[in-house]
Amino acid sequence: MNELVAEGLDLAGSVIAEGVPNRFCVVLVEESSGHRTIVRQRDPRMWLRPDDLTRETVCAGRALHLDGHEGEAALQAARWAKEAGIPVSVDAEEPTQFREELFRSPMSSS
Repeated sequence: MNELVAEGLDLAGSVIAEGVPNRFCVVLVEESSGHRTIVRQRDPRMWLRPDDLTRETVCAGRALHLDGHEGEAALQAARWAKEAGIPVSVDAEEPTQFREELFRSPMSSS
């Protein structure tokens, strides 16, 4: 984390899972077509929960980008951002449990 702070990133809203290894990804790109395959390993203890988030942190930026893998936490973040007028984008290449709900507009508040 020290390296990120040294680069000027504000990590005040970060959620830290002590003793849990970082997510690991390898991206394989087929040179002729550009098709990519992503191999991932992520400890389930890293998944965010809605109570890990604060509206202030989620809405601190000019845009919110989600990948749909955070489930209920992603839905909560998207609701707050939309209520605040913040654009929400979703990397939806892979089907996830909540992908379709993330695309619904407008999202109902909870």
